[in-house]
Amino acid sequence: DKQAVAWYQKAAQQGDVRAQNNLGIMYAEGRGVAQDDKQAAAWWQKAAQQGDAGAQNNLAMMYAEGIGVAKNLQQSMVAKSIGTA
Repeated sequence: DKQAVAWYQKAAQQGDVRAQNNLGIMYAEGRGVAQDDKQAAAWWQKAAQQGDAGAQNNLAMMYAEGIGVAKNLQQSMVAKSIGTA
């Protein structure tokens, strides 16, 4: 998992949307890195802005539950539609 995180980070920093979403998952689950909901939300935000539906859903859940971000139901609805305009 640590090696996967290292490769995901390289690709995510270059704007790869799938790597950003996967890195969010790794942080959310604490796989290969210390579990960090704020980092998960940050990476899902980047992927969501590029239209990744999985990241949009994950980010919306984070806002709905107040995990890693301040609870905000309005922002949860916005997260579901980021990048779909």
